[in-house]
Amino acid sequence: MQQDFAREVLGRLPLAEAILTLWRGVADPLFLLSLFARHRGTSYEKVLSFGVLLVRLSADALLEHRGSGRKSFVRAQARGQLETSVQAVYQKLGRVPLEVSEAWLAESTDRVWSGYPQAALVAVPPSLQAFMVRVVAGKAIKRVAKRLKPLRGRKGGILGGKALGALELSRGLAVAMATDPDGETNEAKLVPALLPQVRARMAGPRLWVADRQCCDLRQTAAFTAEQDHCVVR
Repeated sequence: MQQDFAREVLGRLPLAEAILTLWRGVADPLFLLSLFARHRGTSYEKVLSFGVLLVRLSADALLEHRGSGRKSFVRAQARGQLETSVQAVYQKLGRVPLEVSEAWLAESTDRVWSGYPQAALVAVPPSLQAFMVRVVAGKAIKRVAKRLKPLRGRKGGILGGKALGALELSRGLAVAMATDPDGETNEAKLVPALLPQVRARMAGPRLWVADRQCCDLRQTAAFTAEQDHCVVR
């Protein structure tokens, strides 16, 4: 009876409302306060809090302004929701520690995990069903704006930081990431920081899937620790 009722409710619930409801649970204010307090290092909150900066304003930029942070900040000012200048928002965003970003991804996924519908799981091949498959891939931030005066008018692109993430294949969820402010950093250097985060959250046996940058013997040894397995291109 309860399952029938749940199916009926879900059948009438618009997808957008479901997503926003889930988002409110993930971005709970008390959770954000706790996360920032545990990982903030020497940074601090004053007029502009972590919850307002990275969550509300960034979410508005992605959902309503096609990724434009400035449009989100200007509108928040017009509504009386932002008490600082647009420049101050960018400066505060630039000072958010990488540890906060890493924890925000990992712990938010933890909160989503319990509510992920079993019917939406992607089936892995029968030969891999005994494993928890984790796909490891890196990404550098490209097309960084040349705002510093010495860079204006210069040819060529600028790289921002680099992140190495782990994707849980059956759910399509990013489990954790390791980051470096240097976009030229080799992805293999971030493997030792990434694997413990994933292992602390996901039980084995795990199968790690990675590309050729992780094919040296040190990385394969790290992947196969704790009775794990790996496939490296």
